[in-house]
Amino acid sequence: MTNVKSSLCICLPIGGAIIRSKRDHRSQELLPRKREPVYFDHRFRRRFSSENPEDGNIELEMFAAQAYEAARPKRADEAQMLVKEMCDMEVVPDIVTYNTLMDDFCKMGRIQDAQNLFPQMQACGQLPNVQTYNILMDGLCKNQELPMALKLFQEMVDNKLDPNMVSYNILIEGLFIGGKVEYARDIFSGLSSKGLLPNVRTYNIMISGFCSSGLTTEAEMLLQEMKDKGCSPDGCIYNTIIRGFLQQQ
Repeated sequence: MTNVKSSLCICLPIGGAIIRSKRDHRSQELLPRKREPVYFDHRFRRRFSSENPEDGNIELEMFAAQAYEAARPKRADEAQMLVKEMCDMEVVPDIVTYNTLMDDFCKMGRIQDAQNLFPQMQACGQLPNVQTYNILMDGLCKNQELPMALKLFQEMVDNKLDPNMVSYNILIEGLFIGGKVEYARDIFSGLSSKGLLPNVRTYNIMISGFCSSGLTTEAEMLLQEMKDKGCSPDGCIYNTIIRGFLQQQ
């Protein structure tokens, strides 16, 4: 009777993700022809190795950990190369790895590099989430690319992802930056119909936008509305309104 050696399967659950290494010595006919991708969680920070006289040496390099550490300002190119290498080896970076790299590209003003990660991550089997869209929308708005940010927002909705309060804060701020005060006001007014409550950040954006547009009366009214709704203003909001009044003198 022919002995069939059992497969070696190592599963490491980390933060809801599973890192899996599999080597099977069964006949080729019993094995799937397509290699399954390996998923790594960005929080995994060590190197795993297993030695067995029969199975040989199995060593898993934690590319995700290297990419996560490299995805810092001035090292984003190194991180991008690591992520590409991971995909080439069918090792799928997790969503946090992509989001971290995209965020650093945006902070450096390299919006095109951040946008290029969208098709790359999907080709590797990782779909963008709400935070991914938020990161790129924020980068676009801060780099005076409001039309592209609005297009991305609509794409997020079309993909059945529900924008959160962070998404709307980014969008409202981008509209003020782009001089679209009426659109910003309309979106703010429609938040309750979407089941969302403005937070301190939302009011800060609105009040700052009104003050920058010379609408200090509206800013003052919004401050009172904020208090009436039980949202406590912070020092930043008061400073914004004071600056707004001073600029009008």
